[in-house]
Amino acid sequence: MKKHTVRFYAAITIVKIATKILKLLGRNATHLPGWIGNKLCPDFLGHLEKPETLVYVMGTNGKTTVSNLTAEVLKDNGIEYINNASGSNVSEGLISALLSKSSFFGKSRCKLAILEVDERYSPHIYPYMQPDIFVCTNLCRDALDRNANVDFIVDILNENISDKTKMILNGDDLIVSHLKPENDRVYFGIDELPRDAQSRPNIVRDIIVCPECDTKLEYDFLRYNHVGRAHCPNCDYGSPAVDYDVISVDDETMKFTMKTPEGEASYRLLGKNITDLYNEVTAITLLHQLGLSCGQISASMDKMQLVSSRYDVQKVGGKEVVMCLAKGQSPIASSRVFEFITEQGGNSAVVLLNYDYHDQMHSSENMAWIYEADYEFLNNDCVKQIVAGGNRCYDYKIRALLAGIPDEKIECALHPEDVVKLVDIGHVDKIYILFAVYTRPKALEIKEHLVKRIEKGVR
Repeated sequence: MKKHTVRFYAAITIVKIATKILKLLGRNATHLPGWIGNKLCPDFLGHLEKPETLVYVMGTNGKTTVSNLTAEVLKDNGIEYINNASGSNVSEGLISALLSKSSFFGKSRCKLAILEVDERYSPHIYPYMQPDIFVCTNLCRDALDRNANVDFIVDILNENISDKTKMILNGDDLIVSHLKPENDRVYFGIDELPRDAQSRPNIVRDIIVCPECDTKLEYDFLRYNHVGRAHCPNCDYGSPAVDYDVISVDDETMKFTMKTPEGEASYRLLGKNITDLYNEVTAITLLHQLGLSCGQISASMDKMQLVSSRYDVQKVGGKEVVMCLAKGQSPIASSRVFEFITEQGGNSAVVLLNYDYHDQMHSSENMAWIYEADYEFLNNDCVKQIVAGGNRCYDYKIRALLAGIPDEKIECALHPEDVVKLVDIGHVDKIYILFAVYTRPKALEIKEHLVKRIEKGVR
């Protein structure tokens, strides 16, 4: 037996024992087993048996929601799968997820795996385990100190994805739609909607000129940032023909119609934000490619709600307290939430707790993402107050002032918990709390205190 094989069997024995101990202690065992496996055997992932169908879901925004939606539909249809929904999306999390449904020595007991994967980690994963299907939601600038620029991420993906992998790609994202151009592929998208007639002069656009001939691209419609449908007037570069295409959306009945290779189908709209629709369309396309029918998917979607950890509304005392995920250091994710808030109307207070947890603990000088987020959306009559919390609160205030928002509308709290007393609950009917993934516990704590303030005021 080869030395590296012996090392793997020794490592997996220790990992399995550690997993059992963690579960006896009431721990989830979603990251640590993978970490132990990698430490003891650096090519641990390469020795694990791959399920018959391995799906990686990637993208700057939306990959968690897409993975979870897909998993919920599979579960509702009685299809067994492996998923890392409760763990991390790096190699340690993938190892832990795969081990959760494998034999003692790493033989897979499941035929299908739907795994959310961090695109930045591709060089640490793909050399050992290539997916059969690769799904990409979108690619845009995000966490500049970690991801550099979008071209850097594109190069990583193109260099590591196998030529044999089937691609399921966002046809409305010119960067995504041109990944691995020679691979077998399927496109999803959303055709032009009435809302797209409105001009959205976003600060960030990650592709402006044709990468083939440097001619400025012409957009048939621009939905947000660089997402829409475009063509080069000088060559054949442009948006592809879309296979799974939303052709109409009814906000009153919360339904949308999609054109598929098998014909038109209607689905329930799970959320009001355009990004919610993109996430749902991505999951539906993947589920079709996995063999589920329109009827199966639609029946399952009818039972679902958006995950409360991403978006949640609590009504109290005639007001709404709304929790919205808006990733820290992600200008486009924040901009999408800003626009969504103004689309809802009413009188709103916006609480900014979407500071990055790591930046809060070990402050970075990189503040570019704050100035790339479209605070101009918040310069709207429906936004009565902005309350910024955390170490970056004054940077948020400066950015809001640059967007033309009056100084008297902006409050700052260096200590996040102090935002509770600053919210003017008497003059608003909606309070939006924007949080990042790692700041959610603090945001939930603040939400509870705000709810108590409102209840006390009602009494």
